[in-house]
Amino acid sequence: MHRRRTAILILTALLVTLAAARLLLPAGEGLRGQYFPDADLSGAPAAVVIDSDISIATVFKRWHAEPPAVFSVQWSGYVHAERAGRYTFSLTSDDGSRLYIDGHLVVRNDGMHAAMTESGAIELDEGPHEVLLQYRQQGGAWALDWSWAREGQAPARIPSRVLSTRPQYTTVVWAGRLERILWIVAGLSVLALGAELWARRPHWTPQQWLRFAAVAAVVASLGSFYLTAASEHARVVNLSKARGDQSGFLADAEQVYANWHGRTPPGLIGKRNSMPVYAAYLSLFYDPQMSDDEYFLVARAWNIRLSLVLLAILGCVFAWLLPAILAMNLTLIVAFSVFVFKAGYSQPELLFYSLVFSTFLVFLRLLQTPPGRKQLVLAGIGGFLAGLTYLTKAAVMPLVAIFVAVFAGQAVVTHMSARRKSDAGLASLAGRFAAPALVVVTCLAVLSPYLIHNKQTFGRYFYNVNTMFYVWYDSWPQASVGTILHGDGVGWPQMPESEIPSMQKYLRTHSVGTIAARLAGGFKDMVIRSFNTYWYFKYVTLYGAIVVATVAVSGKAALATARARPAESLFILGYTSVYVLATAFYAPISGTGTTRLLMAHVTPILFVMSLFFADPRIADTRWRIAGMTVTMSHVHLFVTATIALDILFVVWPRLMTTYGGF
Repeated sequence: MHRRRTAILILTALLVTLAAARLLLPAGEGLRGQYFPDADLSGAPAAVVIDSDISIATVFKRWHAEPPAVFSVQWSGYVHAERAGRYTFSLTSDDGSRLYIDGHLVVRNDGMHAAMTESGAIELDEGPHEVLLQYRQQGGAWALDWSWAREGQAPARIPSRVLSTRPQYTTVVWAGRLERILWIVAGLSVLALGAELWARRPHWTPQQWLRFAAVAAVVASLGSFYLTAASEHARVVNLSKARGDQSGFLADAEQVYANWHGRTPPGLIGKRNSMPVYAAYLSLFYDPQMSDDEYFLVARAWNIRLSLVLLAILGCVFAWLLPAILAMNLTLIVAFSVFVFKAGYSQPELLFYSLVFSTFLVFLRLLQTPPGRKQLVLAGIGGFLAGLTYLTKAAVMPLVAIFVAVFAGQAVVTHMSARRKSDAGLASLAGRFAAPALVVVTCLAVLSPYLIHNKQTFGRYFYNVNTMFYVWYDSWPQASVGTILHGDGVGWPQMPESEIPSMQKYLRTHSVGTIAARLAGGFKDMVIRSFNTYWYFKYVTLYGAIVVATVAVSGKAALATARARPAESLFILGYTSVYVLATAFYAPISGTGTTRLLMAHVTPILFVMSLFFADPRIADTRWRIAGMTVTMSHVHLFVTATIALDILFVVWPRLMTTYGGF
């Protein structure tokens, strides 16, 4: 064991040393690029730079994300052939391009045309060779890519290490050698780490290994079914990027990509109707060469992959905090009644749902954690998650406010109780407020660049058109001709202050009966849409029925459980009440119903009920039904069987007939 650990340390140190050496080795600075504002490579260039990567992304960046309709670029320098032989160079371009090696025209792809590939071959000696690459864009779509292949090898992108503005030999050779050695050492490190983990494997019996293999096979099968179902739903049902605000999220991602590639001044993301985190994620997979329809397909695929990662994380959290059968049931319910319906959309919902649950869980744990270092660490994590959640969708601040209020109340009650027993002073009380203060400070620190930009642009630190204006209209048709027509997405609405909606104005002009009717309509929408569309309503109802049945026979145990955790119980009650009421109130404005908003809270609510079932005082609950004794274990097995039957017979047809973008 000692030798294995020593080998891992040596290989890790060697890997770090080689990586540092490769970074410091001055090889592959790129080619000299000249950018011209015409198609003839004439006149004075608009920019002269060194480009290490010859691609459309680089061109996009050099024009500060706003290339002219007509332009041309010429790259010159040296390409280093690491071995002598016959090389085939390929040029893909829209429009024209040419490639010269050592003064010889190797590839000619001239003219105005859509993306087209031409190739040419040349004998090269080992070492540096002059290269000249010309590209012309004459309007419309644009594309540029180049590759090479030594005889007998597959085509590959030309690596930046072999491109330079002056002849290089030694550094290029050693850069290539170092990269090959790095791959070898990395492989050996993985093998050494694998050997160490294998040595530490649990010494199970054959029956235990068989059980593990069976569980792994079931998980793999369910994962495969999930991936197939989500992909097929995207292909069959989600046919239009214009539905469900998807085109807006794609436009936001393109805006982020442009900002990252030098757009000056940076463009505004989402017009304060949508937020930047998900747009930043999608922008990682954007390429200026893509059409809108191609990018739509790419975004859907990457959202499905993201959903799998989020599900895996949630499943691990459930397994860590809940008994096995409860964790399994909850993971399957979340996967096949919520996630699979929304995975195939270019929308931030699943990321937001996961972040809401993560923030909720950290806040819940904070209320259970005594003052100390662990509490402060959790507070920092909670504040960071709250900020990240807000930057995904601006709907998390009520959760933060509820947590701070409940924690502050708990701190005051605990302090007053301590004062009766000792001389606890104000310093002790201040110490108890450290955690919520750290949550708020960390959250604001994460949000600070966004909030400062809000203040500069809109005159408010917290500015979101949905929560500031639209929610205070009576309907979406009314909202659609209100502040939205007066520039609320680019600045403070340019309209008389008396016409701008607000909470104070709404409460002044609406009676209690009118507000109650609006809430009743929202509740009705929740029930009807939840029942007719997705599949979570069945399980929320089922879990709720189990809670009611448990309280009916174990009322004292349930009351004791709530009394044992008063702060957590109050937090859960406040969270559920506030968000259910807010969702119902927002229903007339949503335009597409309440399910899209309500689904953010399905996981936290089901998780809390699972925690309730797992409590030792509740887990022993028994019912007498028709002369038989039914235990909580039987109930959980019944839920498992119900989920299995739904996956087999219900999920697929429901999925193929339900649009999941609303």
